[in-house]
Amino acid sequence: MAAMQGINAEKSLEEFIEKDLPLLVKPHCNDTIKILTNAIESYHISFKDVLARNPVFLEWVKQRIYLYFASHIKNLDPTNNEEFYACYGAIALQYQREYIYSFTEVQLQNLMNNLDDLKGIHSTTAKVK
Repeated sequence: MAAMQGINAEKSLEEFIEKDLPLLVKPHCNDTIKILTNAIESYHISFKDVLARNPVFLEWVKQRIYLYFASHIKNLDPTNNEEFYACYGAIALQYQREYIYSFTEVQLQNLMNNLDDLKGIHSTTAKVK
């Protein structure tokens, strides 16, 4: 019974953002990383090579997605648990329909601009094989 009260207990917006939101955005992070991985590998560049050259890349992507959700929820200023989840749901729908693609496109562009040496290494090794 005490556990049930903890689940239904009202929490502040800050508590929701700090405790619940990281778990809620995890699937969006995974989807985004899959799209980025496929896009990077379509250029015949190994995602492992990207991570070797930029080890914080995944954490940076996850942080940017979390901040996207957190800032949008704060801007909507919900006042209770039901509104927190309703706002999250609306933002998640918008993210999946639109933002995920523009976000991944920008990340890919930035990554490719910063990893020109990877493209050169790959094209050189591809010719040797």
